[in-house]
Amino acid sequence: MNSSAPLHPGETGPDRFAAIDVGTNSVLMLVAERFPGGGLRQVLDLAKVTRLGQGLDSTGNISPEAAERTLSCIKDFLAQGETAGVIGRVAVGTLCLRNAANAEWFVRRASDELDLRIEIIEGSEEARLTYLGVMQDMPEGSARPAVFDVGGGSTEIIFGSSSQIKSRQSLEVGASRATEAFLTGDPPSPEALHALLNHLEETPFRHFEAEAYDSLLGVGGTVTSMAAVELGLEEYDATRVQGLVLSRSQVAAQMERFRAANLLERKAIIGLDPARADVILGGVAVIYGLMRRLGADSFTVSARGLRHGLLAERFEPVAG
Repeated sequence: MNSSAPLHPGETGPDRFAAIDVGTNSVLMLVAERFPGGGLRQVLDLAKVTRLGQGLDSTGNISPEAAERTLSCIKDFLAQGETAGVIGRVAVGTLCLRNAANAEWFVRRASDELDLRIEIIEGSEEARLTYLGVMQDMPEGSARPAVFDVGGGSTEIIFGSSSQIKSRQSLEVGASRATEAFLTGDPPSPEALHALLNHLEETPFRHFEAEAYDSLLGVGGTVTSMAAVELGLEEYDATRVQGLVLSRSQVAAQMERFRAANLLERKAIIGLDPARADVILGGVAVIYGLMRRLGADSFTVSARGLRHGLLAERFEPVAG
């Protein structure tokens, strides 16, 4: 988490804006300063696991408890944004709000109680904004990048160039969904993990059409958590996570480490947010399955994502 100094009455400075990503598993908010000559500078980046989509596949609805957790988190984030001097904000919802039968109820509550309009975006738009966010800090020499984002309920995969998207796909499998469907033991059995990996090959990845790429980048909470664990970070540091390369053998080793540990043991792993400990194995398994499907030996971690693309598109000025 980054911090920013509050603006005091009578104080002036660059305009500050916020982008909020209301996901299936977590809520993220990015605040940045806009400069008149062009460009944005990040001043605050918040993330919290709220499990908005918990139980969605079995009930078809957002539960009252999940709604309360998420609305409370958003309320807190908005208060921090106000303290930081935010003058404009935009919020989007992804797979959970696309699929929940009572999504309108949740969106209306956010509007009525928090004065926040949440735009529900399609998977293709989610992929486009994620790609836009990642492209702001690409590895050198990457002409044909492929970007994946493992969320709570879906996985977005984008193939493109440094300037445009060539194709994008949204697969309805993510960390929370994989966990709820397959990894219910504590710890999960080897057979349960094997069943999940087989399912990934036979169902969501079976009709996935890969294109040629020269670099593979990963974004999202699962990816940055894996990087933090690999580095042994007692406190998350996006500057150290950004650009870290993880090999398929490292992904496999983390996958087995998480599988062999029970929930209490996973919560104690240095670098892993305890709130993410129950779904981390599902997310890592999706990444491992995707790497195997793509024939990828490694991927590069990006700490950027949808919120960065959203903020840049809505609020970044054109340099004059």
